[in-house]
Amino acid sequence: MKINGPNPGTNTFKYLPELARSILEKHLNDFAHQLRKQLLEIGTPLLHKLNYLSEEQIVKHTVASANEFLSYIASNEVNKYLEVSSSRWYRDEITVLKREDIGAEDITVVNFVRSKILKKYAKQYSTTSDKLFQLLEEIDTLLFICTTSSTKTYIDLLHTKVEEELHFNKHLIKTSPGIIFIFNTEHLKITYVNGNIKGITGYSAEEIMLMHENDLNSLIHSGDTDVIKKHLQDITNDTTGRVHELEYRIKSKNGKYTWLRTYTVIFKKDNSRRPIELLCLSFEVTREREIAIALKKREEQLLEAQSIAQLGSFEWDMVNDTSINTPELGEILELAQSEKHNDFMKRVHPEDKEKVARTLAEAFATGKLDCQYRYLANGKEKTLWTRGRILFENGEPTLMRGTIQDITELKRIEHELLTKTRELERSNESLQQFASIASHDLKEPLRKVSMYSNMVLMSEEHALSQTSVMNLEKVKASALRMQNMIEDILNFSSITKETTKEKIDLSVIIEEVKDILGESIKEKKATIIYRNLPELCVVPSDFRQLFQNLIANSLKFSKSDTAAYIEITSQYIQNTTTEKDNSTVKRYIEIRVIDNGIGFKQEYAEKIFGLFTRLHGRSTYEGSGLGLSICKKIVENYRGSIRAESILGKGSTFIITLPEKQ
Repeated sequence: MKINGPNPGTNTFKYLPELARSILEKHLNDFAHQLRKQLLEIGTPLLHKLNYLSEEQIVKHTVASANEFLSYIASNEVNKYLEVSSSRWYRDEITVLKREDIGAEDITVVNFVRSKILKKYAKQYSTTSDKLFQLLEEIDTLLFICTTSSTKTYIDLLHTKVEEELHFNKHLIKTSPGIIFIFNTEHLKITYVNGNIKGITGYSAEEIMLMHENDLNSLIHSGDTDVIKKHLQDITNDTTGRVHELEYRIKSKNGKYTWLRTYTVIFKKDNSRRPIELLCLSFEVTREREIAIALKKREEQLLEAQSIAQLGSFEWDMVNDTSINTPELGEILELAQSEKHNDFMKRVHPEDKEKVARTLAEAFATGKLDCQYRYLANGKEKTLWTRGRILFENGEPTLMRGTIQDITELKRIEHELLTKTRELERSNESLQQFASIASHDLKEPLRKVSMYSNMVLMSEEHALSQTSVMNLEKVKASALRMQNMIEDILNFSSITKETTKEKIDLSVIIEEVKDILGESIKEKKATIIYRNLPELCVVPSDFRQLFQNLIANSLKFSKSDTAAYIEITSQYIQNTTTEKDNSTVKRYIEIRVIDNGIGFKQEYAEKIFGLFTRLHGRSTYEGSGLGLSICKKIVENYRGSIRAESILGKGSTFIITLPEKQ
C-alpha cells in the first residue's frame, strides 16, 4: 500500500534536532510525563482505550513512544518517522492499540501537545531571541507536517470505509486546534474546511464553502492581497513539495480583522503536475502579532530614550567572553561590533584601569557593578558610567546585564559648576570682607558728623538762625539713619557665615528679644505671648535676629490708638510637596507671628521682603528697609520659607516654615 506523506529528505530542520537530542539526554522521562499529563487534562479518547493496561505499562509505553519520536527528530529524519508510523498504522501493527482505536481527535491533540511541550523546552534551550524564533517556526512546521501526514494517512484509511470517513469528519471538525481547509486553485474556492472556522471568523464551514473568489477576496485585508497572490504563485511554481508559510489578516463576521498564520502544502496536482488543491492549516495569531508589534514599539522607544540619554545596554556572557550590545552602546564606545573584555580594558584610561578592575572584582562578590571611569575612543577621552547586575550559576558569575552611559558632558558641566561655585564663594567672601571694612570705615566719619552736628547745636544754637538749627537737625538725623543702614547691611552680609549650631528652646530666644526691645515694648504698651514653641538646632544669633526684626516690625507698625498685641505660635505639618529638593523632608515646623497692627494690602505680601523696600515714608516710620530681607535670608539658609498674610487695618501674620530636622 502506498504511504501518502512528505517525501523522505524534503523536510530537514536546523535547530530542532539539537533540541530533541537535549531532551533525549536530559528530560526524556519528564517529556513523557508532561505528554501523558496534558493528554489526560484534555481528555483525549486514546487514553481511555488503554485502561486495560497497568500504570507502569502505560508509563513504559509513553516513554518508549516519546523516545522513538525524539530519536527520529534528533537524526533529522522526520519523514522517515512519518513513513514508519504510517506503515505501522496501515499494517495495524501499532503497539498496545488497534488501528481502529485511533481517531482524528487523537491525531490533532497528540501532535498539538507534542508541539506545545517542545515549545516549552525551546524557550529554556534557546540562548538568543533569533534562535528561539526560528526554533518555534520549526516546531510549528513539524506540527503541520505531522498533522498533515497523519491526516492524509487517516483520510486514506477512511476511504476504505464510509463509516470511518464519517467518523473522521466528525472528530476532525470537533477537535482541530486550528483551521484545516482545502483550497481549489482552479475554481478559487475552499472545498473543505473544519468547524473551527466559526470560532475564529464567525462564519460557518458551509458559509465559507459557498463563497466564490470575490467573496473570499472581500474578507482579505487590502494590505495583504498582494502577499497572498505572491504566496499562491510561489506554491504554483514550487517543485520541492515544501511547506509554505504565510501570515495575513482576514475580516471576521463582526467586521474585525484577525491575524492567521497558514501553513500550506500541495494536496493534489493535475495531469500536467500543476497544483489544483492545496491543504492548509491555519492558526489564529492575533494576540501574538499584537504583542510583537507592542514589543517592537517598546524596543524603538527604548532605543530612542537610550539615544537621548546617551545610554546603551549590554549583556556580557562571561563564560564565552562575548557580549550583545544595543546600537547606542556601539556609538558610545565607537565600535562596529562587540569586543573581548581584554580588548575593552585596553581602551580604559591608564589611570583608571586599576579602579575598573578592582570594582569588577568587587562586583563578582556582591553581584552589583557601579563605576565611573575614563575611556579612550579614537583619540578622544570620554567619561563613562557603567552599572550592571551579575547572574551566578553554582556560585560562579556567568552573565552580566547592564548599561553604559556617556557622562562626558555632564562631568564637564559639573566641573564648570564647581568652578563657578568656588568663584562665587570667593566673591561672596570678598564682598563680605568689603562690606565689613566699608561699614567700619564709614561708621567713623558718620559718627563724627553726628557728634560735631550735636556739638554745634549745643554750643552755638543761640547764635544760629532757626533755619540753620533745623538743617543741622536734619544732618544729625540723616547721619543716624545712615549708621543704622550700614549696621543692617553688615548684618545682612554676615548671615551666610558659618557658625556652630546648637539645640535651643525658641522660648528662650523670645525672652532675650523682649529684653532687647524692652523700651519699645513699654512705649507701645505691647503684650507679647507665645506658646508651643519647639526646640531647634540652629545658630542662636540668627534666630535672635529673626525674631527681633519681626517683633520690632510689629511694634513699629502698631496702631497709635490701640495697645500692641503680638502672638507667636507653632505647629507641626506633614510634607505634601513632590518637589525633588523636599523629597527627604517628612515634617515641617510652622511658626506664626501674629499682630494687631496697621497691616498692608495683600498685593504687597512678596514685595515687602525685597532689599530696601518700604511701603511708608521715612517721616512716618523709621528704618532701612532691610529688616524683612534679613528675615527672609535667615529662614532660607535653614531650607525654609517665610510669607506674609495681611488685611489693611486689621494686622499682619508672618508665617515661617522650617524642616523639622536641620
